[in-house]
Amino acid sequence: MFQGLRQGNIIYVIDKGNLTLTLAEVEKVSNPYTLLQKQQGNKMQMLPAYMQPPGQEQFVDVVAKSADHVLNLEELPANQSYCVKNNLFVCDNTEMTNTEIDNSERASKVIIDSVPYHEKAIKSYKEMKLLINPQFAKEKEQEEKITELQGKMEGIETTLGNMMTMLSDALGHNNPTLKKLKED
Repeated sequence: MFQGLRQGNIIYVIDKGNLTLTLAEVEKVSNPYTLLQKQQGNKMQMLPAYMQPPGQEQFVDVVAKSADHVLNLEELPANQSYCVKNNLFVCDNTEMTNTEIDNSERASKVIIDSVPYHEKAIKSYKEMKLLINPQFAKEKEQEEKITELQGKMEGIETTLGNMMTMLSDALGHNNPTLKKLKED
């Protein structure tokens, strides 16, 4: 549990956005507090757990140092060993960290395995739209014609450029045979 962490303990932080794992050494752990106490600046006297009103979960703040920076982890649930907050999975033991890594890996594999199905689904949904919406079908047909015309224009531009080069060569600008005839 986070409230049981002591200076020198190791915590594990998985950044789910950057897909990195940080091992950090605990430097400081606050005393447990409720969010109400935090809002009132800890002016309230701490009540024993059995006297806490229902729903008053306790939290701790942890300061830990990794190889390259200091982590200030606020409002970690005092009576839990892991939590996910701000896209960070924070844990106080390797077993739960390994479980989280395995679960995340498995979830990614499921997503990758479902890609062919979803590609097929997107194609099918577009076909369904064409069937029930004539305006969408007309717009789709226009887009296809525009794309085809753009391809043809690019081909014409290339052909025209080649013809200009051949014409220039034929007129003697870069034709060594014509240059030789002119010299004779």
